[in-house]
Amino acid sequence: MDTRQRSPSYPSTPLSEAIDLVRKIHSVERSHQIDRVVAVKAMGYSGISGRSSTVLSNLIQFGLVEKTGKNEVRVTRRAVDIIYPDTDGSRADALQAAAREPELFQAIAERFTDGLPSEAALESYLIRQGFTHTAIPAATRAYRETFLFLENAIGSGSYSEQREPVVESQPNQLVERSLPMNASMQSPRRVDSLPTQAGNAPQPTEGYDVRIWQKTIYLGGTVRTRNEADELIETINALKMVLPAAIPVSSLTPSEDEPQT
Repeated sequence: MDTRQRSPSYPSTPLSEAIDLVRKIHSVERSHQIDRVVAVKAMGYSGISGRSSTVLSNLIQFGLVEKTGKNEVRVTRRAVDIIYPDTDGSRADALQAAAREPELFQAIAERFTDGLPSEAALESYLIRQGFTHTAIPAATRAYRETFLFLENAIGSGSYSEQREPVVESQPNQLVERSLPMNASMQSPRRVDSLPTQAGNAPQPTEGYDVRIWQKTIYLGGTVRTRNEADELIETINALKMVLPAAIPVSSLTPSEDEPQT
């Protein structure tokens, strides 16, 4: 008898990736009723396999694809509203509905009502729900990236009443970023002024301050509590994607404090 532990059903693909995949199906097959093999081939797979079946199941869990018969599926109206919306409002409604469709995501949102949970809190919750240690990283990534994507896409996530929308950065412009999704109920630190010349780095303001300018994260101010420290760490982790993997050696200059050779 097979005694291996199996995790509850969950989407291992974040919503943003699921949308890219359903767009591929729709571009070829529109909303026609098609065989599962045709659907996975439209996504770029050679045929039905463990991986392609899992990905197709993820799309179904988000309500982007629906079963229509034995081994047959089709792209849903919700997916069309996301890919080709009539209005911004219809796309926002469809995105929020898709993000909340998976049963696991509903359960997590009901459990953590005060903001997006940290990875540690989410992992602990999934363990208590019977998830295996091999399934937890994928489930955690899918949930957190889905709601971070939702916040960036429509200016709100499942906890939209608690945060201001993220402001996208423009070239050579300093912009304000919202606090992380699990930040406490307080207003974000404001940016009082922007640099007027290239090379003028922003100055610290009251409280702690995290800002993006020219693909650089600037930190300033003070951290006075553990909660603020956790918020700062969460914010930096969320913004790491804007940084280059490494600084080219040719661009490095010796520090004034270092001896010249």
